[in-house]
Amino acid sequence: MDPPYGVRFGSNFQPFVRKRGEAGGTDDEDMTREPEMVQAYRDTWSLGRHSYLTYLRDRLFAARDLLAQSGSIFVQISDENVHHVREILDDIFGYQNFCGQISFKTTGGQSSALLSSSYDFLLWYARDRVKAAASYTPATVPKVGGADDGSGQYVFVEPVDGSADPRPLTDGEIEAGGIPRGMRLLAHDTLYSQGAPSDPADRIFVWRGRRFECPPNTHWKPGVKTGGMERLAQANRFMLVGNTLRYKRYVDDNPVYQLDNTWDDTVISGFGRKKQYVVETSPKVIERCLLMTTRPGDLVLDPTLGSGTTAYAAEKWGRRWIGIDTSRVPLTLARERILTSTFNWFRLKDEVQGPTSGFSYSRRRNRAGQEVGGIVPHITLGSVANNGACR
Repeated sequence: MDPPYGVRFGSNFQPFVRKRGEAGGTDDEDMTREPEMVQAYRDTWSLGRHSYLTYLRDRLFAARDLLAQSGSIFVQISDENVHHVREILDDIFGYQNFCGQISFKTTGGQSSALLSSSYDFLLWYARDRVKAAASYTPATVPKVGGADDGSGQYVFVEPVDGSADPRPLTDGEIEAGGIPRGMRLLAHDTLYSQGAPSDPADRIFVWRGRRFECPPNTHWKPGVKTGGMERLAQANRFMLVGNTLRYKRYVDDNPVYQLDNTWDDTVISGFGRKKQYVVETSPKVIERCLLMTTRPGDLVLDPTLGSGTTAYAAEKWGRRWIGIDTSRVPLTLARERILTSTFNWFRLKDEVQGPTSGFSYSRRRNRAGQEVGGIVPHITLGSVANNGACR
């Protein structure tokens, strides 16, 4: 739900340019009209903020009653009224059903009045978070590497064939943003866990003729005992950092990391599809909300349709959808957008059952062997130590 943000915004206008007459008409008939400004909606409230919050309350009550027990609602709002809207949502959905407040970047512009605002907010509430266990799939983004991008310090490389020890990326390689040809990106991680082992001999391990011992009150990580350390050595998973034995964690062991509640990659690019609506939201924001809380075949409702971004995202990912708006302008824009869009296709698990059966995924790699989609591998220290099992 993307309602008006406040009570001071005047109007959202959409220009239409039409021609008079048909081919062969007079010059006057063929002249282009001045842009006709059609009012899409007006943020006018007779009692100011009281009318605005009453408007929201009535629609949020209806939204709560329509939600499935495992369903969720996302309300998009700016920092001006986010505190008021959250109070209303607490009252209607219950504070115990609050799932999170997400801030997403909308613009990199500057303001001359005090601090500029470049983030909007999503207030996420579940219909019944406790009893019904709201549907949730973590949102992920690809690991970039080369810097602390939220995925860890992937600033080391080694030859793909493991013929040389890892080395740090150079400043030039980090600035270039690419992995050198024939190299594999990695980070290093600890091999220790808290707690003394039952057998003191388990604290000692010999690698390349050197003797390594766990610090006091620690032991080798769970899952690497009883021959696990030897299997890690055979898999070339060890490296030295100073005099400390560390575990090599490759970026393609798990090439994504989970997002938190701050999304910095949601600005609508100036080189992408031109905005059709003044307050249009980035498709990436709505796609993440859909993928986090719905499954193929689920029904998505957008009571403030706007330019149809929710309908577009739902259609793209195999969700059924309903869009509602109070003006003919956004309905016309959304209808045109859906009818003129092209979408990716997915292979269904069951063609008879349709999207509700889910999609059939497989691993996809490019010629360099890098993961480019489909099922994401997740290789852990324990899985390598226990005969290389992956999950």
